[in-house]
Amino acid sequence: MAIKSFEIESYGVHLTDSLDLGSGLIAAGATSVRMRGAVACKGGDHVFFMIFLAPGSSVPEAFYRPADKLGAIFLPFGDIAPYVDLLRNEKPLTAYLDSDNPWRNGIFSALEPVGEGELPSALLP
Repeated sequence: MAIKSFEIESYGVHLTDSLDLGSGLIAAGATSVRMRGAVACKGGDHVFFMIFLAPGSSVPEAFYRPADKLGAIFLPFGDIAPYVDLLRNEKPLTAYLDSDNPWRNGIFSALEPVGEGELPSALLP
């Protein structure tokens, strides 16, 4: 069992028109997996991918491979906006990876006061 959490230092967003992942690193051997977008979160020597799939694509199992320092989850493309919004607007963010329970892989923000930074100061009374 391996669990890893790390602060997300940088991220990248890749959008495409149904790229077939084929036998690549992310979805090894799953030729019917079709990606519409991917978000890569990096922290230290670890990378966590959130792969957003085209409608009708098969959905691989989430994973965390400690030896490769790589984890991934697979989601419908329609779910990409809240993830990108969280990465753009919140800090600090943490990625959580679990090799035994990879369905728990994800990102989360630190606790902050209610209403913290949600409105531009010019709009506050």
